[in-house]
Amino acid sequence: MNFVDQVGRFSEVGPGKKYSSIYQLPSKMSEGEENTGIRLVKVPIPNLANNTLRWGADMPIIRLAEVYYMLAECDFRLGNKEKAVELFNTVRKRNFANAADPNPVASANIDKYRILDEWSIEFLGEGWLRTDLIRWKAFTTEKWWDHNPSTSAHLNRFPVPDCYCRQQQSGTESGLLKPIKVIP
Repeated sequence: MNFVDQVGRFSEVGPGKKYSSIYQLPSKMSEGEENTGIRLVKVPIPNLANNTLRWGADMPIIRLAEVYYMLAECDFRLGNKEKAVELFNTVRKRNFANAADPNPVASANIDKYRILDEWSIEFLGEGWLRTDLIRWKAFTTEKWWDHNPSTSAHLNRFPVPDCYCRQQQSGTESGLLKPIKVIP
Protein backbone atom coordinates (compact mmCIF):
# COMPACT_ATOMS: atom_id res chain seq x y z
CA MET A 1 0.00 0.00 0.00
CA ASN A 2 1.35 3.43 -0.94
CA PHE A 3 0.54 6.40 1.25
CA VAL A 4 0.70 9.81 -0.40
CA ASP A 5 -0.11 13.24 0.93
CA GLN A 6 -1.79 14.32 -2.27
CA VAL A 7 -5.20 13.70 -3.84
CA GLY A 8 -5.36 13.67 -7.60
CA ARG A 9 -5.74 11.76 -10.84
CA PHE A 10 -2.40 9.97 -10.76
CA SER A 11 -3.42 7.85 -13.77
CA GLU A 12 -3.21 11.05 -15.84
CA VAL A 13 0.49 11.64 -15.04
CA GLY A 14 3.28 10.47 -17.31
CA PRO A 15 4.72 10.78 -20.80
CA GLY A 16 2.01 11.65 -23.34
CA LYS A 17 -0.64 12.12 -20.65
CA LYS A 18 -2.46 15.21 -19.39
CA TYR A 19 0.22 16.00 -16.75
CA SER A 20 3.91 15.36 -17.24
CA SER A 21 4.67 15.55 -13.50
CA ILE A 22 2.78 15.11 -10.22
CA TYR A 23 3.77 18.68 -9.38
CA GLN A 24 1.33 19.89 -12.07
CA LEU A 25 -1.51 17.83 -10.62
CA PRO A 26 -4.27 19.75 -8.79
CA SER A 27 -4.53 18.43 -5.23
CA LYS A 28 -8.14 18.80 -4.14
CA MET A 29 -10.93 16.39 -3.32
CA SER A 30 -12.90 17.15 -6.49
CA GLU A 31 -9.88 16.07 -8.56
CA GLY A 32 -9.33 12.74 -6.79
CA GLU A 33 -9.79 9.36 -8.36
CA GLU A 34 -10.94 6.01 -7.03
CA ASN A 35 -7.50 4.95 -5.80
CA THR A 36 -6.94 8.02 -3.60
CA GLY A 37 -8.21 8.50 -0.07
CA ILE A 38 -9.44 6.16 2.62
CA ARG A 39 -12.42 3.81 2.38
CA LEU A 40 -14.70 3.58 5.38
CA VAL A 41 -16.46 0.24 5.45
CA LYS A 42 -18.83 0.00 8.39
CA VAL A 43 -20.69 -3.05 7.07
CA PRO A 44 -18.69 -6.25 6.52
CA ILE A 45 -18.21 -7.05 2.83
CA PRO A 46 -18.93 -10.75 2.22
CA ASN A 47 -16.36 -12.88 0.42
CA LEU A 48 -17.11 -14.16 -3.09
CA ALA A 49 -18.53 -17.44 -1.75
CA ASN A 50 -21.26 -15.42 -0.04
CA ASN A 51 -21.65 -12.91 -2.87
CA THR A 52 -25.45 -13.11 -2.71
CA LEU A 53 -25.26 -11.24 0.61
CA ARG A 54 -23.39 -8.32 -0.94
CA TRP A 55 -25.36 -5.05 -0.69
CA GLY A 56 -28.69 -6.81 -0.77
CA ALA A 57 -31.91 -6.19 1.10
CA ASP A 58 -30.28 -7.06 4.41
CA MET A 59 -28.02 -4.02 4.40
CA PRO A 60 -28.41 -2.19 7.75
CA ILE A 61 -30.11 1.17 7.51
CA ILE A 62 -30.03 2.08 11.19
CA ARG A 63 -27.47 1.05 13.76
CA LEU A 64 -28.11 0.44 17.44
CA ALA A 65 -25.57 3.19 18.17
CA GLU A 66 -27.82 5.64 16.33
CA VAL A 67 -30.79 4.70 18.52
CA TYR A 68 -28.66 5.18 21.65
CA TYR A 69 -27.40 8.56 20.42
CA MET A 70 -30.91 9.76 19.53
CA LEU A 71 -32.12 8.79 23.01
CA ALA A 72 -29.09 10.44 24.61
CA GLU A 73 -29.70 13.67 22.69
CA CYS A 74 -33.38 13.66 23.71
CA ASP A 75 -32.46 13.07 27.35
CA PHE A 76 -29.91 15.89 27.22
CA ARG A 77 -32.45 18.30 25.72
CA LEU A 78 -34.95 17.30 28.44
CA GLY A 79 -32.36 18.01 31.14
CA ASN A 80 -31.59 14.35 31.97
CA LYS A 81 -27.81 14.73 31.70
CA GLU A 82 -26.98 11.58 33.68
CA LYS A 83 -29.10 9.37 31.43
CA ALA A 84 -27.58 11.00 28.32
CA VAL A 85 -24.07 10.41 29.69
CA GLU A 86 -24.88 6.76 30.37
CA LEU A 87 -26.21 6.21 26.83
CA PHE A 88 -23.24 7.87 25.10
CA ASN A 89 -20.77 5.90 27.21
CA THR A 90 -22.59 2.61 26.53
CA VAL A 91 -21.73 3.10 22.85
CA ARG A 92 -18.26 4.53 23.39
CA LYS A 93 -16.93 1.79 25.67
CA ARG A 94 -17.00 -0.84 22.93
CA ASN A 95 -14.16 1.04 21.21
CA PHE A 96 -11.65 0.52 24.02
CA ALA A 97 -9.87 -2.52 25.43
CA ASN A 98 -11.55 -3.59 28.67
CA ALA A 99 -14.02 -0.70 28.13
CA ALA A 100 -11.36 1.68 29.53
CA ASP A 101 -12.45 4.91 27.82
CA PRO A 102 -9.73 7.58 28.25
CA ASN A 103 -12.21 10.44 27.67
CA PRO A 104 -15.70 9.35 28.69
CA VAL A 105 -18.68 11.64 28.42
CA ALA A 106 -19.42 13.04 31.89
CA SER A 107 -21.92 15.40 33.47
CA ALA A 108 -19.15 17.99 33.64
CA ASN A 109 -18.26 17.82 29.93
CA ILE A 110 -21.56 17.14 28.20
CA ASP A 111 -22.86 20.08 26.20
CA LYS A 112 -23.94 20.86 22.66
CA TYR A 113 -20.35 20.72 21.38
CA ARG A 114 -19.49 17.40 23.01
CA ILE A 115 -22.69 15.88 21.61
CA LEU A 116 -21.86 17.18 18.12
CA ASP A 117 -18.37 15.69 18.50
CA GLU A 118 -19.82 12.33 19.53
CA TRP A 119 -22.19 12.26 16.55
CA SER A 120 -19.43 13.30 14.12
CA ILE A 121 -16.99 10.66 15.39
CA GLU A 122 -19.42 7.75 15.60
CA PHE A 123 -21.11 8.52 12.28
CA LEU A 124 -18.14 9.81 10.30
CA GLY A 125 -18.76 7.50 7.36
CA GLU A 126 -22.46 8.32 7.14
CA GLY A 127 -21.83 11.96 6.24
CA TRP A 128 -24.35 13.47 8.64
CA LEU A 129 -22.34 16.38 10.01
CA ARG A 130 -24.24 19.00 8.02
CA THR A 131 -27.62 17.66 9.18
CA ASP A 132 -26.42 17.51 12.80
CA LEU A 133 -25.10 21.06 12.65
CA ILE A 134 -28.38 22.32 11.21
CA ARG A 135 -30.36 20.45 13.88
CA TRP A 136 -28.26 22.14 16.59
CA LYS A 137 -28.53 25.56 14.85
CA ALA A 138 -24.77 25.68 14.34
CA PHE A 139 -24.36 25.16 10.58
CA THR A 140 -24.36 28.86 9.63
CA THR A 141 -23.87 30.45 13.04
CA GLU A 142 -20.74 28.78 14.41
CA LYS A 143 -17.15 28.06 13.43
CA TRP A 144 -16.42 24.41 12.64
CA TRP A 145 -13.46 22.87 10.84
CA ASP A 146 -12.34 25.51 8.32
CA HIS A 147 -15.82 27.03 8.06
CA ASN A 148 -16.49 30.52 9.37
CA PRO A 149 -20.03 31.58 10.31
CA SER A 150 -21.94 32.96 7.34
CA THR A 151 -25.23 33.82 9.08
CA SER A 152 -26.92 32.85 5.79
CA ALA A 153 -30.05 31.22 7.18
CA HIS A 154 -31.15 30.11 3.70
CA LEU A 155 -28.40 27.45 3.86
CA ASN A 156 -30.09 25.74 6.82
CA ARG A 157 -31.92 23.18 4.72
CA PHE A 158 -32.27 19.51 5.41
CA PRO A 159 -31.73 17.17 2.47
CA VAL A 160 -34.89 16.28 0.53
CA PRO A 161 -34.95 12.62 -0.55
CA ASP A 162 -34.58 12.20 -4.29
CA CYS A 163 -37.79 10.13 -4.53
CA TYR A 164 -39.83 13.17 -3.41
CA CYS A 165 -38.12 15.38 -5.97
CA ARG A 166 -38.96 12.83 -8.71
CA GLN A 167 -42.57 12.58 -7.50
CA GLN A 168 -42.91 16.33 -7.71
CA GLN A 169 -41.43 16.50 -11.21
CA SER A 170 -43.69 13.73 -12.50
CA GLY A 171 -46.83 15.25 -10.97
CA THR A 172 -47.54 12.22 -8.76
CA GLU A 173 -47.37 14.02 -5.45
CA SER A 174 -48.36 11.64 -2.68
CA GLY A 175 -49.71 14.32 -0.38
CA LEU A 176 -46.99 13.59 2.16
CA LEU A 177 -45.06 16.70 1.19
CA LYS A 178 -46.30 20.10 0.24
CA PRO A 179 -45.32 21.06 -3.33
CA ILE A 180 -41.64 21.85 -3.70
CA LYS A 181 -39.75 23.59 -6.43
CA VAL A 182 -36.80 21.58 -7.66
CA ILE A 183 -33.93 23.81 -8.74
CA PRO A 184 -31.55 22.06 -11.15
